[in-house]
Amino acid sequence: MGDFRFERLYDLRVTLRILVVTDGTVGFWDERRDDQVDAGFTMRGMLRAMWDAPTSHGPYVRYRIDHATRIAGASVTVERTESDGGRLRHWTEYRPFRFDDAGFDLNRYDQLWFFGFQPGNAAFGQQPMPGTGP
Repeated sequence: MGDFRFERLYDLRVTLRILVVTDGTVGFWDERRDDQVDAGFTMRGMLRAMWDAPTSHGPYVRYRIDHATRIAGASVTVERTESDGGRLRHWTEYRPFRFDDAGFDLNRYDQLWFFGFQPGNAAFGQQPMPGTGP
């Protein structure tokens, strides 16, 4: 009983549900295939670090990370599964995304993370953001 460890009997990890919202210039998993300067930039390294957090030394957090892309087009929700070095990665992908999309429930997430550098919605045929237009 000397090497008894509480963590071995109980899984104390919680699941943190994160929605990562990007514009079309920031890749979540897929590398971009165009001739822009930022082609090839993805968040894949960050995602791997979070999904593969060590569990042998204590009760770490599990991450459920989904992705929403702020681009123009018809709304599609896709359940993605990708093979990554012998591991399967799963997430939900919303393309294109708006917070007022029918069926989208913000309460499914604990945190929202925003990445991008295309501010505003004017490119999508909508009203300018407050303070940026007439």
